[in-house]
Amino acid sequence: MSEQQNHTDQNQQERPMSQKTNVAIIGLFGGFFFSAFAYLAYYFHFMEVKPNFLISGWVPARLSDGWAGFILTVLLYGVLSIAVAFLYYFLLRKKDRLFVSIVFGAVVWGFVHFVLPPLFPDMPRVRELDLNTFVTTVCLYLVYGAFIGVSISYDETERRMKQELEEPSPEVKS
Repeated sequence: MSEQQNHTDQNQQERPMSQKTNVAIIGLFGGFFFSAFAYLAYYFHFMEVKPNFLISGWVPARLSDGWAGFILTVLLYGVLSIAVAFLYYFLLRKKDRLFVSIVFGAVVWGFVHFVLPPLFPDMPRVRELDLNTFVTTVCLYLVYGAFIGVSISYDETERRMKQELEEPSPEVKS
């Protein structure tokens, strides 16, 4: 490798990802992580609702209860979480308060547990949940909302600050 090419490679800066790509990645990994964590909570009997209720009505039981069901469920939660992350991005990305993110998680919990049960026959209604399941799912969604919200708001703030630093001040333009 020539010295000039090596010098050029060192001076090149990595192009940052677009903000929307970042939001998609945050949503995807949020869905992966928190659905896997929900499986752990189910495994250790912190909740009685198995996270695969999304696929159990459409996929044969022998498939939905094994490793394939786990992987399919985690992937599905990841994809759905991308949509949730974009919802936060479009509505609340400029709100850099933890409280807003936690409330967002509570709203998502409410949507999932009050609106979706008619679409998923294996999902019990809120009044049918035992106390452990209720508390565990609420906590998971609050932390999930905090993860999505804080990550997206932080990225938004960082990009805004970087843009402000790159723009010349009005005094310099004269």
